[in-house]
Amino acid sequence: KDVSLYAPLSDLYAVSDILISDYSSAFFDYAIYGRPLRCFAYDLDRYKQERGFYMDLKRELPCKVYENEDDLIESIINIDYQKDSLATMKFAQKYIPNEGMACKAVAEEIIKRLND
Repeated sequence: KDVSLYAPLSDLYAVSDILISDYSSAFFDYAIYGRPLRCFAYDLDRYKQERGFYMDLKRELPCKVYENEDDLIESIINIDYQKDSLATMKFAQKYIPNEGMACKAVAEEIIKRLND
């Protein structure tokens, strides 16, 4: 199904088994679900030259960066769902440790600073 015009994305995240994205912050949003990620970066070198990155994707993402469709499709066909899900959970622990608790953490920090 083509859901490219569907909003909100959170509904799509909730019903999907895997996220395939490029350079989007969707990796962080989707990691909350603890499901496998795939980075499809067919234009990696050009994008890196023109726009740059705020992080080293190949080192920081819990998945390989795929630059062609055949390798991406093969990785999905041969997925180790449990292993990839664990990698996503570790990524989430590093990058979004307050997932689901961000408002509480911000409020506690504000109260702490007000009381200092």
